[in-house]
Amino acid sequence: MITKEQLKIYLPLVCIGIGASLATYTLYTRLADRKNIQLADGFTKANKKRKKIIKELYNAILQSNKTVFFNKHLRANVHITGYSRRETSEHAAKSQKSTQAVLHLQEIIENAIPHKNEQWIMQIKKNNTSQSEFVNIIRLYHDISDIGEIKLTIGVKRSGKHIQYCVTAVE
Repeated sequence: MITKEQLKIYLPLVCIGIGASLATYTLYTRLADRKNIQLADGFTKANKKRKKIIKELYNAILQSNKTVFFNKHLRANVHITGYSRRETSEHAAKSQKSTQAVLHLQEIIENAIPHKNEQWIMQIKKNNTSQSEFVNIIRLYHDISDIGEIKLTIGVKRSGKHIQYCVTAVE
């Protein structure tokens, strides 16, 4: 469980990693000061709290000037957009580990690599409307010591632009 004290220490450090302004720092401080910040797993009110935290984190990132990170394996810039916020908040809010993973977003995007012996570039799901703007989906993974393995999903647009689609912990 993440405690308020841990968030007060950790979130400002995350702010530095995403090139945050004073306004972003203030947002994180407000998040850490909220009551009942401990996040339980399951489909409860905690999901709504986690979803709200994730959306506010992404809003802060999108308002900052640091919305593009370079992935070393792909040798490509990965952009954070509204797709990133929507998909990640829907999926990552379901578990505490996934929510914690979002706090490591820059590290994950920059260092994620594919699993060996696994297809990592896939065609989009034809019946999935949220993937319709992409031509391919890329799955990469990154291990974070206190959380575990994290899956990074990237959508590739027809123009070749890479969009961070979703971040979730592998359960």
